[in-house]
Amino acid sequence: MDYLARIVYSMARIVNHISCVALVVMMAMVVINVVFRAFGSPIFGAYESVGLLFSIMVAFSIAHCAVKKGHIAVNILEERIPKRMLPVVDSIVAMIGTALFLVLAWQCAVYAKIMWDKGELSMSMEIPFYPLIFVVAFGFLMLALVLMIDLYKSLTRVIGK
Repeated sequence: MDYLARIVYSMARIVNHISCVALVVMMAMVVINVVFRAFGSPIFGAYESVGLLFSIMVAFSIAHCAVKKGHIAVNILEERIPKRMLPVVDSIVAMIGTALFLVLAWQCAVYAKIMWDKGELSMSMEIPFYPLIFVVAFGFLMLALVLMIDLYKSLTRVIGK
């Protein structure tokens, strides 16, 4: 399982770097568009491009955020339940999260296939939507894999005690 965790964590780090590039491109595009707009010639499709890049940024950053435990955790339960029960609660949360994001990845892939079949394109730049929906599905799948590894770690703590 450690080998699988290293592979998943490495993939999460790689797609997070892609997410960082998307963020930098988005920021540069917004700044350049504002400057060009001041001279009366904004970038064609800038708003649409930023929206599409934003989907890549979010989808590719969530798995790495989960690896680093950068998400917001609600500590209300931690304060009210015994310490020996925390691995059980962590296991339940990881199990629910894994199931949820596997279903989300699956349904995004189904939706992307529908968009592919229909040939849906963005309005101004006529970029196909389906690749970006597949990117979101992949991001959810990566998050589900990270949560699955967390589930395994939590279950080993529960069984080990």
